[in-house]
Amino acid sequence: MHTHIYRHILSTLAALALLTACTGDTPSIDSVHPGHVLIEIDQAEYKLNKAEGAAATITVKSTGRWKIVCESNDDSAFTLSKKEGDGDATVTVSAKANTRTAERQAKYFIQELRTGYKRRFTVTQAAGDVTLTLVYEGIDNGTVTFSGNGTFERAKIIVKSNVKSTVEILEEDKAWFRVTKTELNSYWSTGDAFEIATNDREIPITTDQTGTVIVTAGSGSAQQQARINVVRKAIDPSITIGPNYDGVSYDGGTLTFNVTANAPWKATALTSTWLNFKPNTIPTGTGDAKINIVVEANTDTVARETEVRVEVTQNATIFATATIRQQAATLPTLSAHSIVDATRTTVTLRYTTTSTTFPVTRTWLSYTPVDNENDEPAATIKLATRAASNPKAEDITITLTNLETGTWYYAVLHTQNEVGIVDSEPFWFRTLSAPDHGDNPLPDQP
Repeated sequence: MHTHIYRHILSTLAALALLTACTGDTPSIDSVHPGHVLIEIDQAEYKLNKAEGAAATITVKSTGRWKIVCESNDDSAFTLSKKEGDGDATVTVSAKANTRTAERQAKYFIQELRTGYKRRFTVTQAAGDVTLTLVYEGIDNGTVTFSGNGTFERAKIIVKSNVKSTVEILEEDKAWFRVTKTELNSYWSTGDAFEIATNDREIPITTDQTGTVIVTAGSGSAQQQARINVVRKAIDPSITIGPNYDGVSYDGGTLTFNVTANAPWKATALTSTWLNFKPNTIPTGTGDAKINIVVEANTDTVARETEVRVEVTQNATIFATATIRQQAATLPTLSAHSIVDATRTTVTLRYTTTSTTFPVTRTWLSYTPVDNENDEPAATIKLATRAASNPKAEDITITLTNLETGTWYYAVLHTQNEVGIVDSEPFWFRTLSAPDHGDNPLPDQP
């Protein structure tokens, strides 16, 4: 009789075991042992927040010994207050802070040791926040400051995050600085670094420049951003030009001026018509340089003076000037004349013309017959021209021909160079008269 009952129980258990193997579910304890609880927990999933030490309580009901086993590959983020027990108990599951941006989960089962029955459960921790930390090397946090003298400079920033990061410069700031990387593996244990650098050929500035770099970690509503202020401090501009030129030759020439500056500069347009830049463009520069200016010849008998001005491009109130003083030109001079020969119809005169500046270009004599040695001419003056050989001093001889016998002549000498014409004081000369009988007696007749 008892043997038959035990066989019936065993066959029932075998059937249930087969059913369990087919379905993968743990059989109902009450269906096996009505009125008995072998192992039970209060829920199948326990949810924890992202914070350090987040915890939940597992309520265990059991009529015997039990243990908790992890089915996941890694549950190092979670800690169970106990993994074994006997009978009813409470187990606390706690977690480390979730520094990742995705939730994490571990799967467990609790097993009654005598019968092997299990109850499975999961522990899920909420995703952590995106983190973003900037480490500045050798500069003030939040601001990168460069000098404004135009030299190449750079600053290094280390970015630490739990996700990848991107680096962006505002469009309007790209003209004067740049970043060496725009995508960072900032989730590395040591973070990832980039540099902010001035452009290689930046010119000095006289007003501050400011810009912004934005570092972004993550995306969407979970992203974190940090702004880096970039400042390029203005220099104190200075500019000089020299030397001054005092006593530039009347005939002009090319003058060279030295400009020293620590900022962009330009020369102003020349106000004097007798100066020209060489080449014929207004010079500019960003530092020390030379300026060549062509001075035209001064054909005036008055000396002249002007200035050359250079100024800081971004601040015209900062400027420097150099002075040019050019000598006056002079008119040629005439020495006293002398008559070296005279006949009834010819007269030869000699004189000297001299110029200390521009060479003599032409010299000539004006003359006309008059009634006496004090008479002023009333008719057109005849000219006797002698082209000079472009000297600065030359002895001139002019022979007048076809003159009237025994006649007085009114005469003026002239000489000319680039500056102008000089006239001598008027003078008079007379040709020889025809011979008379007293001068040339006839021979005695026989």
